[in-house]
Amino acid sequence: MKFFALIMIYLCASILLLGNASYASSINAELIPKCGGLFGLCGYADRETGKIIINRQFDRAMPFSEGYAAVSKEGLFGYIDAKGVVVIKPSYDLAGPFYGGLAEIMLDGKTGVINSHGEQVIPPQFSRSIPFTKNTVLVKQGSWVSGHFKGREKLENLKGTFIGTGPY
Repeated sequence: MKFFALIMIYLCASILLLGNASYASSINAELIPKCGGLFGLCGYADRETGKIIINRQFDRAMPFSEGYAAVSKEGLFGYIDAKGVVVIKPSYDLAGPFYGGLAEIMLDGKTGVINSHGEQVIPPQFSRSIPFTKNTVLVKQGSWVSGHFKGREKLENLKGTFIGTGPY
């Protein structure tokens, strides 16, 4: 029985990793992050023309997904819409893309999940909390550790063993 459970866990992990192709297709292809200028700030440019659409005003800018992009201002992440309007106030240490109306966020070394209204669906308590479907989140216990240089961290695919999945 334990062997079967491990196979199911790894099967879910494989599906998640393959499913990231659909993650990429959900990204708003018209606007791309563009950083630079005198202070190295980030905004968003039209993919085809390169023209800045959302002014450079963010410390970091992530790609759009489901109409929202995670941005950092004064060291904290929140979300903007395609017009550059802040829709979820910057209050997280790190923020991932939306998938199925949910996004992984990090606060004090733990991840959780919010919905597109900024409401916590799962409070920060895990090493990873990846939305798998709109009703299922893959989680891993522990504290989050980045594999990137400081200031370049991002919430990547979950590596390792899943401790459980569940409808939330």
